[in-house]
Amino acid sequence: IGEQNAYGERITGGAFEAFIGALYCEVGLDDVAYFVDTIMSDSISGNVPDENAIGTLQVYLQKRFQSLPTYRETQRTGPDHNLEFTCEVLFDNEVLGVGSGKRKRKAKQAAARGALDRIRNRDTGSDRT
Repeated sequence: IGEQNAYGERITGGAFEAFIGALYCEVGLDDVAYFVDTIMSDSISGNVPDENAIGTLQVYLQKRFQSLPTYRETQRTGPDHNLEFTCEVLFDNEVLGVGSGKRKRKAKQAAARGALDRIRNRDTGSDRT
């Protein structure tokens, strides 16, 4: 069932894209932009790209380098009932980011956010290291 839903979503997305393209041909960019902004304003305003930093980082690296990052736990501190995890995200044997959190998943997200910040700084020339 999950595969059927994904297939249906791809068809719907493709049909919507075709509709927007046809609309652009008929009425132009300004009217299409207004239309898309109007019908998708809730989705657009609710989008927080860094909320899923792991996914964002994976998409970026896969598109740019056709490869995925790896994560490794580097530290686990505190008592069993209150652990703090530290993880690194690596790409091409380089540590791109480090993050900590009360859960391993949170630590990985924090590491991915750090990697994204580093990449953004590098791409804008702000990273002088």
